[in-house]
Amino acid sequence: MTDVMIGAADWQAEEWLTSFYPEDLPSEWRLSYYANEFSTTFLDCLQWCDPEQQDLSEEMLEDCHTGFHPVVSIGIDKVTPQQVNSFFQWLAQLDEEIGIQRVAGVMLSADGGAVEKSSLQLWRECIPQELPIALQGYSGFDDINRQWLLDYRMSPIWLANQVVDADFGYWLGDISVTSDTRAMAAQVEAYLSVVSVNHSICLIAGSGYEDIERLRQLSTVVRLING
Repeated sequence: MTDVMIGAADWQAEEWLTSFYPEDLPSEWRLSYYANEFSTTFLDCLQWCDPEQQDLSEEMLEDCHTGFHPVVSIGIDKVTPQQVNSFFQWLAQLDEEIGIQRVAGVMLSADGGAVEKSSLQLWRECIPQELPIALQGYSGFDDINRQWLLDYRMSPIWLANQVVDADFGYWLGDISVTSDTRAMAAQVEAYLSVVSVNHSICLIAGSGYEDIERLRQLSTVVRLING
């Protein structure tokens, strides 16, 4: 059985203010409320590396149970390596205080795919070695780059209906949740059939999660398939 963490790309969906979160729930409690039902989401590094926000961020993450492991989203055109370094230094201190490694990994966004290896290597050096990296928007996964990416423990993001290349050790999947439960189950089953059982994976709904019942259906589908 593979350890699969399920969640939505955005835990602050506007639609959830009336369909998921209690009306009287303070905004700073929403993440821990979300974490009671789902085990991962994206945290935008740009927002969470803001020094003025970090006291609140620390409190919010400390309130989440130990099985909650979000993915840090880094847009290389939005933050600097120095900001990312500072963010992970802060995160390391938080991990030490709470006694767990909080985040599951990093999604590095390279919009447009025009990113050189040297640039990706620079960003890899900003991110703790123990954290896996999934690349979004990068088009360079050919035979020449394959080994280089594997050496740096980077992988593509699995997108629903894509063929899964098991050599990459995918750990982050993006799935669109719909009302077609059978189709969603087929996508999940195809993905889980080839990923490694030796590491945890995150399956995050990139669209369709605004309907909270569909996200819950995804959790049920994964639980039934994964055993």
